[in-house]
Amino acid sequence: QPHQQKQQRHSPTKHKMDPPAPLQNHGSSLIASRTGSFASRIPEEELRRMKWQQAGFNIFLNMFGASQIPFAISQMGWVWGPIIFVLLVACSWWSGHVLVDCCIHSKTYTWKDLGTRAFGACGGHAVGWLQTIGIVLTGVLQTQGGSSVWAQSFPDVGICAWWWMVVNAAPLIIFLQIPSFGGSWVMVFATTVAIISTIWQQVLYLTLMGVNGKYPYLCYGGQTLGTAVAATCNMMFSFGVKNILPEMTREMVNPKEMHKSWFWSQAVAMPLYALYGFLGFYMYGIFNQNASFGLQFDRNNWQIAYNIFSLFGNLVPTVYGQICIFLKVELALGVSPRDWWTVTNPGLNRIPRIPPILFRFLFRSTIILLYLVAAEALLHVGLGFFSSLVGSTAMTAFSFYLPWVVLWRLRGTEISPLMKVVCLFWILCGLFAAGAGLYFSAKEMAHMSGGLFVFEPEDCAQNAFYIGRYSGGGYHNPDNRGAFSTTKGNGSFYQDYYLPTCHNKDGK
Repeated sequence: QPHQQKQQRHSPTKHKMDPPAPLQNHGSSLIASRTGSFASRIPEEELRRMKWQQAGFNIFLNMFGASQIPFAISQMGWVWGPIIFVLLVACSWWSGHVLVDCCIHSKTYTWKDLGTRAFGACGGHAVGWLQTIGIVLTGVLQTQGGSSVWAQSFPDVGICAWWWMVVNAAPLIIFLQIPSFGGSWVMVFATTVAIISTIWQQVLYLTLMGVNGKYPYLCYGGQTLGTAVAATCNMMFSFGVKNILPEMTREMVNPKEMHKSWFWSQAVAMPLYALYGFLGFYMYGIFNQNASFGLQFDRNNWQIAYNIFSLFGNLVPTVYGQICIFLKVELALGVSPRDWWTVTNPGLNRIPRIPPILFRFLFRSTIILLYLVAAEALLHVGLGFFSSLVGSTAMTAFSFYLPWVVLWRLRGTEISPLMKVVCLFWILCGLFAAGAGLYFSAKEMAHMSGGLFVFEPEDCAQNAFYIGRYSGGGYHNPDNRGAFSTTKGNGSFYQDYYLPTCHNKDGK
């Protein structure tokens, strides 16, 4: 039971605008040098190597967290779930095209420079720091979350979550040597592996859902405003790719083709979100797990095989945001993502004596080690609570209201009154979600207990306990107890979870 409780605690159309008026071009051949961006030392043509297909895969793989969508829907319920989901999908799809339009028409391809164009120098710095802080916190969350996949893959090894985080750092460091978003054979190879892993995941989950069916004892009610808002912020991570979309567009051979990349990635991801979200809620009710949809089932050989492959196959989606942060520093130093062992731009590179591949390895490894220290320090405190906090601040800003604010600021004299009403609607929705999420996240965090670098026994198998048939985390279950069992005796799912959770809720 403590394992299950820990998982619950750690839960979390292209818009056609009027033709733009010409914007002033300051004539620089370096990326965003007009605003003093981090990228100002690297010529623009050195980065433009990514085709629209690679960009589409980058977007899809970055945002595809459909296996966690059922948890969010279960925290919203049948009434608010569909309403919030439709609003999120509509805003995300539309604002992505709006953001790409703003980048192209202003010839500005970083969030910091968009902020400077829209709000001035101070605003640009604020937006840049918000982007950095959000991605860094997300990196810490991902570092801790990676331990659960290792624990699910090797449940009988007897290694606890805090040691699995150390193990997970090694492959993460390797994958984070990918220089940039596109143009390298390393990224193409890693993307291919991630696509295979994603297809495998879909076939596995749909098969397990068909074979096992619904839980026999379910309920669907009990949601509150707080759970709905927290779930909305938690779901923001599944729509959070726009926090690096300008930087991805910067690397496009033809930036205008980002519209095509965005359209097709959303056309595939959104139906999968809906399928998993609502079918998962129907089949497993409020017992959906936040850590992984695979925990709804049991520790079978098919799950183990997929989990082992995903240890490496699913690492690519975790590196995109970090690449954006790394490039801020590396491009400022003139370290070209094209260079490996030799420096081809000694006039721009500020550290020409260090081979680029060595600098990237040392710099990026240091950042990952800092993430690891932070994740270890906050393990017992309940790092999962921070997911809603990060979602309500950084993710909500970049995904749901900043694109509309930037559009208004950059092209307010060109867009129609009706379009201004649309902008205002989405801005207010985003600000409400951010404010409410911040309030409820802070309220939850105020009740957290624990300390730094505290490793308790209940944290050992954190987010690695299968609820369908109790297994994982060293749990022995000769009686096949679990959510798929129809027994009602002592120690059964019915007695331990269904009755305490569903009594006096909806009775179903």
